[in-house]
Amino acid sequence: MLAELESQGVAIPPEVRTRMEINDLRDQMTTPSQPNQPAPVRDDGSSQQRAAVAEAIAELAKYDLPPNDAAFMDVLRGQYRDRASFDLAVNKYILGKVVQPQTQPASPATIVQPPSTSTSRAGMVTHDSLMEEYNKRKTGIPRGQVQAISALQAEIRKKAREAGIPINL
Repeated sequence: MLAELESQGVAIPPEVRTRMEINDLRDQMTTPSQPNQPAPVRDDGSSQQRAAVAEAIAELAKYDLPPNDAAFMDVLRGQYRDRASFDLAVNKYILGKVVQPQTQPASPATIVQPPSTSTSRAGMVTHDSLMEEYNKRKTGIPRGQVQAISALQAEIRKKAREAGIPINL
């Protein structure tokens, strides 16, 4: 500051000059020798790796996926030539977990329906066995009991639906 004032042609009395020089020296002693230069940073690339992993975990959180999944750990442990390759692997992992594979509808040629038999084989439900049960139980219901017959029909339809058998009562 003293040099600035003298360069502008300002006359400074000797006692003020001495006081300013002391203040300048004190400031130089209390501040670091290179205040404008940051400390040298040593980075072996691990900070970039940590940042990439942190971003990948944040991306998982967006889709409510657990970061401790074994397949995801394999993605993290993989060797990648650059950050873009790593990001691509993470995105593929996320897509694989989020998007369910679309299954092709079954072709009519691949659907095999067992032949309907009139006898039930060891507890196997068939169309004929359900109709036989319906007719047998229906005969035990007195005439005019519409609610009882409706309940019986609902029960037989439920059994047929569970067995995957179309039935018309």
